Amino acid sequence: MESSAGDGLGHTRELILECASRFPGAMQYVGLDSVAVTTQSQRFAVTVDSFTVSPLFFPGGDLGKLAVCGSINDLACSGARMTTMLWTMVLGPHLTHDDFIAVCDSAAREAAHSGIQLTGGDTKFVDVDDPRFELLIAVTGIGELRSDGLLPRLESAQPGDEIIVVGSLGDHAIAVLSAREGLGFDRIITSDCRALFPVANELIEEFGEGIVGLRDLTRGGLLAAAVDLASLSGADVVLLEAQLPISVHVRAATDMLGLDPIELANEGALMVVVRGGRARQVLFTLARLGEPATLVGQCERSGAGGVVYLQSAEGLRTQQGEPWSLGVPRLC
Repeated sequence: MESSAGDGLGHTRELILECASRFPGAMQYVGLDSVAVTTQSQRFAVTVDSFTVSPLFFPGGDLGKLAVCGSINDLACSGARMTTMLWTMVLGPHLTHDDFIAVCDSAAREAAHSGIQLTGGDTKFVDVDDPRFELLIAVTGIGELRSDGLLPRLESAQPGDEIIVVGSLGDHAIAVLSAREGLGFDRIITSDCRALFPVANELIEEFGEGIVGLRDLTRGGLLAAAVDLASLSGADVVLLEAQLPISVHVRAATDMLGLDPIELANEGALMVVVRGGRARQVLFTLARLGEPATLVGQCERSGAGGVVYLQSAEGLRTQQGEPWSLGVPRLC
C-alpha cells in the first residue's frame, strides 16, 4: 500500500468506495462528516475499540471479522444489539491491496449476518518500518439497549453469585501466536472469534435479573475479567483451577511457551455472572443452545474484599494479581 492511501484524495476515495461498496446502504454516507443516528427506543449504547493483529489472517478468522465481532461482543455484554458502526482504518506500507479487500469483504459478511450498518469512517496512512504492522481498525459501535431496561452490570455482583465460562480459554491467542511464529499449533487450534450477542441475549431473555453481569474474555482473558469483577463489586472472586475449560492442545502450547491460559485473549468466550443458586439452570439452557459452558467459580465475602483467588483441587488458594503485560505482541 502506498502512502497516498492516506492523502484524502483520489487514492483514499478509491479505497473508501471499494470498502463501502461491500456494505449494503453504506454508499449513501460516503463524503459526509457526520451522521445522525436515531433508534425507536431512543436508548442506545456506544463502544469504541481498535483492532490490529499479525498475521491479518489466522485459523478461524481475520482482522475484519475480529473488528466486527469484537465490537458486537462489547455491546452484547451490556445487553445491547449493535446496529451501527463507524470505522477508522490506519494503513501501513506493508498492506497489500488484495489483503485490504479481503479484510473488508470479511467484515462486510459479518456485519450483514448481524444486521449492522456501516455509516462512516476515516483513513490514515502511517509509514511504519515494522513489517508486522499492516492495518489497524478502530470501531465505534452503537447499539440498541433492551426495551425492558435489563442491563447486566458486574458491579451489582454480590457474595454467593456464581461464575460460568462459555467456551474455552486461550484458543484465539494460541491460534494467532502459532500462525505468527510458525509453531504448528494452528493446525489443531483455531480462533474462537465469533459474535456473542445471540447467546448473551438468550440468557438475558430467559433469566432476566438472574444474569448479574457479562464480560467477553478478550485482552487479559479470564483473569482480567475476574479482576474487574472483584474491583467493581467489592466481592472476592474465587476461580476453581480444576474446572477451568482449557483444551489439552492449548494446555500443551502454553506449557511450552511459559504462558498462563487464564491471561490469554479469547474472541468467542464469555464470562457469565449469575445470581446465587441459578448456575445449574443457566448451564442447562446453555447446553440446550449447544454452548459448551463450565461453572468455574463464585463470589465470596472476606475482610479484604475485591481480591481474586485461584483455588487448587486440594483447596489451596493463591491470590492473583493482574499481570503488567503478557510479553508477546498484540493478539487482538
